[in-house]
Amino acid sequence: MITMGCNICNSPAAINVAWTKDLNMRKKRIQDACIEFRMTPEQVIEHLETHAIPEVEPEKEIDIIEIMESPEFLYKELYSLFTSVKSWLEFTMENERLDRTTIDMGIKLTREIRDTLKFIAELQGKINKGSVYQVQYNQIHGDFNALIGVILNVLDNENQQKILKVIETTPELLGNGR
Repeated sequence: MITMGCNICNSPAAINVAWTKDLNMRKKRIQDACIEFRMTPEQVIEHLETHAIPEVEPEKEIDIIEIMESPEFLYKELYSLFTSVKSWLEFTMENERLDRTTIDMGIKLTREIRDTLKFIAELQGKINKGSVYQVQYNQIHGDFNALIGVILNVLDNENQQKILKVIETTPELLGNGR
């Protein structure tokens, strides 16, 4: 409620409520309110005796589990992971640090992305049931192949051969339908 001429009432609702409650409970002095709101002691007393305290809406609680279970959250996290891998690969190539250990790390990160995609598809497959699971499973492998394509597109021929050799000699990458 905004009352003309009352600086406490004309302040934001949260400030109005806090000061009014503190003044009524004697946690703050009338003189402090006079200074804070540029009012006379009579105006502050009138506010306390006659003006209504506005209703402040409680803040909506955030349900973390609901957010984390939503497909949008999973896709955002997956996109973040993918862009991190891409940035890491670009950084590695710019600094010419593409050795066996680095390639293994890249493959592990790629495998993690693939496993995450598979997990998302399994979750949605259990909810959606039927042939949707197979379609999503096929999309996972398509996304994995696209990821390998992106990685290979930014590499020169020598490094492409290194990565392809590591992929061919790593049985975990070729399993599960590949």
